Amino acid sequence: MWDEESMQRSQALATSDQVYARCDHSIWRFAVYDGLHGGWELANICGLQGLDAVGALIPAKNSLVVDVGCGSGDACLYLAQGFDCRVVGVDINQMQIARARSKPQACRRVAFICGDIAEQPLAAFDLAYSLDSLTLVSDLPGTLQGIRSTLRPAAQFFWADLFAGPNLDDETREYAWVQDGMINLTERVSASALLHECGFVEDRWLDQTDMAARAFSVICERLEYFTCTVAEIEEELLQEWKRASAYYRDAFRARRLCYLWCTASA
Repeated sequence: MWDEESMQRSQALATSDQVYARCDHSIWRFAVYDGLHGGWELANICGLQGLDAVGALIPAKNSLVVDVGCGSGDACLYLAQGFDCRVVGVDINQMQIARARSKPQACRRVAFICGDIAEQPLAAFDLAYSLDSLTLVSDLPGTLQGIRSTLRPAAQFFWADLFAGPNLDDETREYAWVQDGMINLTERVSASALLHECGFVEDRWLDQTDMAARAFSVICERLEYFTCTVAEIEEELLQEWKRASAYYRDAFRARRLCYLWCTASA
Protein backbone atom coordinates (compact mmCIF):
# COMPACT_ATOMS: atom_id res chain seq x y z
CA MET A 1 0.00 0.00 0.00
CA TRP A 2 1.22 3.49 -0.86
CA ASP A 3 1.09 6.23 1.71
CA GLU A 4 -0.37 9.64 0.85
CA GLU A 5 3.04 11.17 0.09
CA SER A 6 3.90 8.39 -2.36
CA MET A 7 0.56 8.82 -4.09
CA GLN A 8 1.07 12.57 -4.39
CA ARG A 9 4.55 12.03 -5.79
CA SER A 10 3.21 9.56 -8.34
CA GLN A 11 0.44 11.96 -9.37
CA ALA A 12 2.88 14.86 -9.68
CA LEU A 13 5.21 12.79 -11.84
CA ALA A 14 2.34 11.67 -14.05
CA THR A 15 1.13 15.25 -14.54
CA SER A 16 4.66 16.46 -15.23
CA ASP A 17 5.13 13.68 -17.77
CA GLN A 18 1.94 14.77 -19.54
CA VAL A 19 3.02 18.42 -19.58
CA TYR A 20 6.45 17.68 -21.06
CA ALA A 21 5.48 14.71 -23.25
CA ARG A 22 4.77 17.21 -26.04
CA CYS A 23 7.85 19.36 -25.52
CA ASP A 24 8.71 18.83 -29.18
CA HIS A 25 5.29 20.04 -30.32
CA SER A 26 5.22 23.00 -32.68
CA ILE A 27 3.33 25.06 -30.07
CA TRP A 28 6.28 24.78 -27.70
CA ARG A 29 8.63 25.73 -30.52
CA PHE A 30 6.61 28.73 -31.72
CA ALA A 31 5.42 30.17 -28.39
CA VAL A 32 8.28 29.34 -26.00
CA TYR A 33 11.53 28.26 -27.65
CA ASP A 34 11.44 30.78 -30.49
CA GLY A 35 9.17 33.29 -28.77
CA LEU A 36 11.13 33.58 -25.52
CA HIS A 37 14.46 31.82 -25.72
CA GLY A 38 16.05 32.55 -29.09
CA GLY A 39 15.48 29.04 -30.38
CA TRP A 40 16.95 27.22 -27.39
CA GLU A 41 14.74 24.40 -26.11
CA LEU A 42 14.21 25.75 -22.61
CA ALA A 43 11.00 24.97 -20.74
CA ASN A 44 11.63 27.52 -17.98
CA ILE A 45 10.76 31.17 -17.47
CA CYS A 46 14.21 32.67 -16.93
CA GLY A 47 15.74 31.40 -20.18
CA LEU A 48 19.14 32.66 -21.28
CA GLN A 49 19.12 35.47 -18.73
CA GLY A 50 18.88 32.93 -15.94
CA LEU A 51 21.54 30.73 -17.51
CA ASP A 52 23.90 33.68 -17.83
CA ALA A 53 23.36 34.30 -14.10
CA VAL A 54 24.27 30.65 -13.48
CA GLY A 55 27.31 31.02 -15.74
CA ALA A 56 28.53 33.99 -13.73
CA LEU A 57 28.74 31.71 -10.67
CA ILE A 58 30.97 29.10 -12.31
CA PRO A 59 34.20 29.35 -10.31
CA ALA A 60 36.79 28.30 -12.90
CA LYS A 61 37.40 26.80 -16.32
CA ASN A 62 36.44 23.13 -16.55
CA SER A 63 34.31 23.29 -13.38
CA LEU A 64 31.82 20.46 -12.88
CA VAL A 65 28.23 21.72 -12.75
CA VAL A 66 25.00 19.79 -12.09
CA ASP A 67 21.56 20.71 -13.47
CA VAL A 68 18.83 19.37 -11.19
CA GLY A 69 15.77 18.74 -13.36
CA CYS A 70 17.58 19.21 -16.66
CA GLY A 71 14.65 18.35 -18.94
CA SER A 72 15.63 18.01 -22.57
CA GLY A 73 19.14 19.25 -21.93
CA ASP A 74 19.53 22.56 -23.75
CA ALA A 75 20.40 24.44 -20.56
CA CYS A 76 23.33 22.05 -20.02
CA LEU A 77 24.47 22.48 -23.62
CA TYR A 78 24.26 26.28 -23.41
CA LEU A 79 26.43 26.42 -20.29
CA ALA A 80 28.98 23.90 -21.54
CA GLN A 81 29.37 25.76 -24.82
CA GLY A 82 29.30 29.29 -23.46
CA PHE A 83 31.15 28.99 -20.15
CA ASP A 84 33.78 26.30 -20.78
CA CYS A 85 32.51 23.97 -18.06
CA ARG A 86 31.42 20.36 -17.74
CA VAL A 87 27.74 19.76 -16.98
CA VAL A 88 25.83 16.75 -15.66
CA GLY A 89 22.09 16.93 -16.26
CA VAL A 90 19.94 14.91 -13.85
CA ASP A 91 16.23 14.24 -14.33
CA ILE A 92 13.82 11.50 -13.29
CA ASN A 93 11.82 11.81 -16.52
CA GLN A 94 13.08 9.05 -18.83
CA MET A 95 11.53 10.65 -21.92
CA GLN A 96 13.30 13.94 -21.32
CA ILE A 97 16.66 12.26 -20.71
CA ALA A 98 16.29 10.22 -23.89
CA ARG A 99 15.56 13.42 -25.82
CA ALA A 100 18.58 15.15 -24.27
CA ARG A 101 20.89 12.28 -25.16
CA SER A 102 19.64 12.19 -28.75
CA LYS A 103 20.66 15.75 -29.60
CA PRO A 104 23.46 15.92 -32.15
CA GLN A 105 25.08 18.90 -30.45
CA ALA A 106 25.57 16.91 -27.22
CA CYS A 107 29.30 16.73 -26.55
CA ARG A 108 31.80 15.08 -24.26
CA ARG A 109 31.48 17.99 -21.84
CA VAL A 110 27.83 17.12 -21.11
CA ALA A 111 26.37 13.94 -19.58
CA PHE A 112 22.74 13.10 -18.82
CA ILE A 113 21.60 10.82 -16.00
CA CYS A 114 18.10 9.50 -15.40
CA GLY A 115 17.78 9.37 -11.64
CA ASP A 116 17.56 11.26 -8.37
CA ILE A 117 20.02 13.94 -7.31
CA ALA A 118 20.43 12.13 -3.97
CA GLU A 119 22.00 9.23 -5.89
CA GLN A 120 24.88 11.36 -7.19
CA PRO A 121 28.41 11.28 -5.69
CA LEU A 122 29.06 13.25 -2.53
CA ALA A 123 30.94 16.56 -2.78
CA ALA A 124 31.39 16.12 -6.53
CA PHE A 125 30.18 19.41 -8.01
CA ASP A 126 31.48 22.97 -8.07
CA LEU A 127 28.02 24.44 -8.74
CA ALA A 128 24.41 23.25 -8.79
CA TYR A 129 21.36 24.88 -10.29
CA SER A 130 17.69 24.13 -10.74
CA LEU A 131 15.33 26.08 -13.00
CA ASP A 132 11.57 25.84 -12.46
CA SER A 133 11.78 22.20 -11.35
CA LEU A 134 11.57 21.96 -7.58
CA THR A 135 7.86 22.82 -7.43
CA LEU A 136 7.36 19.38 -8.99
CA VAL A 137 9.03 17.36 -6.23
CA SER A 138 7.00 16.10 -3.28
CA ASP A 139 10.03 15.77 -0.98
CA LEU A 140 11.54 19.23 -1.25
CA PRO A 141 13.64 18.89 1.95
CA GLY A 142 15.07 15.60 0.72
CA THR A 143 15.87 17.06 -2.68
CA LEU A 144 17.61 20.11 -1.19
CA GLN A 145 19.58 17.86 1.14
CA GLY A 146 20.58 15.78 -1.87
CA ILE A 147 21.76 18.87 -3.73
CA ARG A 148 23.70 20.05 -0.69
CA SER A 149 25.43 16.69 -0.29
CA THR A 150 26.69 16.71 -3.88
CA LEU A 151 28.34 20.13 -3.57
CA ARG A 152 31.91 20.79 -2.60
CA PRO A 153 32.51 23.10 0.40
CA ALA A 154 31.50 26.72 -0.31
CA ALA A 155 30.05 25.80 -3.73
CA GLN A 156 27.01 27.76 -4.91
CA PHE A 157 23.43 26.66 -5.58
CA PHE A 158 21.28 28.72 -7.95
CA TRP A 159 17.53 28.15 -7.63
CA ALA A 160 14.95 29.82 -9.90
CA ASP A 161 11.33 28.82 -9.41
CA LEU A 162 7.72 29.69 -8.81
CA PHE A 163 6.86 30.45 -5.19
CA ALA A 164 3.76 31.36 -3.24
CA GLY A 165 2.97 35.03 -3.65
CA PRO A 166 1.51 37.23 -0.92
CA ASN A 167 -1.93 36.94 -2.53
CA LEU A 168 -1.90 33.20 -3.23
CA ASP A 169 -5.35 31.65 -2.85
CA ASP A 170 -6.61 28.08 -2.80
CA GLU A 171 -7.89 28.33 -6.38
CA THR A 172 -4.46 29.23 -7.77
CA ARG A 173 -2.73 26.56 -5.70
CA GLU A 174 -5.21 23.96 -6.98
CA TYR A 175 -4.85 25.15 -10.57
CA ALA A 176 -1.05 24.87 -10.46
CA TRP A 177 -1.36 21.36 -9.06
CA VAL A 178 -3.96 20.10 -11.53
CA GLN A 179 -2.54 21.88 -14.60
CA ASP A 180 1.19 21.35 -14.11
CA GLY A 181 1.75 19.02 -11.17
CA MET A 182 3.17 21.72 -8.88
CA ILE A 183 3.04 19.80 -5.64
CA ASN A 184 4.52 22.57 -3.53
CA LEU A 185 4.35 26.33 -3.75
CA THR A 186 6.52 27.56 -0.92
CA GLU A 187 6.68 31.02 0.58
CA ARG A 188 10.06 32.73 0.40
CA VAL A 189 10.52 32.82 4.20
CA SER A 190 9.77 29.12 4.47
CA ALA A 191 12.07 28.31 1.56
CA SER A 192 14.91 30.28 3.17
CA ALA A 193 14.44 28.45 6.46
CA LEU A 194 14.41 25.13 4.64
CA LEU A 195 17.67 25.93 2.86
CA HIS A 196 19.30 26.63 6.21
CA GLU A 197 17.92 23.40 7.68
CA CYS A 198 19.46 21.53 4.73
CA GLY A 199 22.90 23.01 5.36
CA PHE A 200 22.97 26.02 3.03
CA VAL A 201 24.06 29.45 4.21
CA GLU A 202 24.06 33.03 2.95
CA ASP A 203 20.99 32.72 0.74
CA ARG A 204 20.33 35.79 -1.39
CA TRP A 205 17.01 36.38 -3.14
CA LEU A 206 15.96 38.37 -6.21
CA ASP A 207 12.31 38.92 -7.10
CA GLN A 208 11.81 38.32 -10.84
CA THR A 209 8.01 38.20 -10.82
CA ASP A 210 7.78 41.00 -13.38
CA MET A 211 9.97 38.91 -15.70
CA ALA A 212 7.56 35.99 -15.34
CA ALA A 213 4.52 38.16 -16.07
CA ARG A 214 6.23 39.54 -19.19
CA ALA A 215 7.20 36.05 -20.33
CA PHE A 216 3.63 34.81 -20.18
CA SER A 217 2.44 37.99 -21.90
CA VAL A 218 4.78 37.18 -24.78
CA ILE A 219 3.50 33.60 -24.90
CA CYS A 220 -0.10 34.85 -24.97
CA GLU A 221 0.73 37.19 -27.85
CA ARG A 222 2.54 34.48 -29.80
CA LEU A 223 -0.34 32.05 -29.40
CA GLU A 224 -2.67 34.50 -31.13
CA TYR A 225 -0.59 34.01 -34.27
CA PHE A 226 -0.19 30.25 -34.04
CA THR A 227 -2.01 28.32 -36.77
CA CYS A 228 -3.14 24.75 -36.21
CA THR A 229 -2.26 22.57 -39.15
CA VAL A 230 -3.29 19.04 -38.20
CA ALA A 231 -6.68 18.19 -36.64
CA GLU A 232 -9.34 19.21 -34.16
CA ILE A 233 -7.24 17.93 -31.25
CA GLU A 234 -4.64 20.54 -32.17
CA GLU A 235 -7.21 23.31 -31.80
CA GLU A 236 -8.17 21.96 -28.38
CA LEU A 237 -4.52 21.95 -27.35
CA LEU A 238 -4.08 25.52 -28.57
CA GLN A 239 -7.07 26.71 -26.55
CA GLU A 240 -5.72 24.94 -23.47
CA TRP A 241 -2.39 26.72 -23.94
CA LYS A 242 -4.15 30.08 -24.28
CA ARG A 243 -6.16 29.56 -21.10
CA ALA A 244 -3.17 28.38 -19.06
CA SER A 245 -0.82 31.11 -20.29
CA ALA A 246 -3.34 33.85 -19.53
CA TYR A 247 -4.00 32.34 -16.10
CA TYR A 248 -0.32 32.33 -15.13
CA ARG A 249 0.22 35.81 -16.59
CA ASP A 250 -2.59 37.17 -14.43
CA ALA A 251 -1.46 35.19 -11.37
CA PHE A 252 1.98 36.80 -11.54
CA ARG A 253 0.53 40.25 -12.16
CA ALA A 254 -1.73 39.87 -9.11
CA ARG A 255 1.15 38.47 -7.02
CA ARG A 256 -0.72 35.26 -6.35
CA LEU A 257 2.48 33.68 -7.62
CA CYS A 258 6.03 34.97 -7.38
CA TYR A 259 9.06 34.09 -9.47
CA LEU A 260 12.26 34.23 -7.44
CA TRP A 261 15.95 33.63 -7.97
CA CYS A 262 17.99 32.42 -5.03
CA THR A 263 21.73 31.87 -4.65
CA ALA A 264 22.96 30.00 -1.57
CA SER A 265 26.32 28.61 -0.44
CA ALA A 266 27.07 25.08 0.66
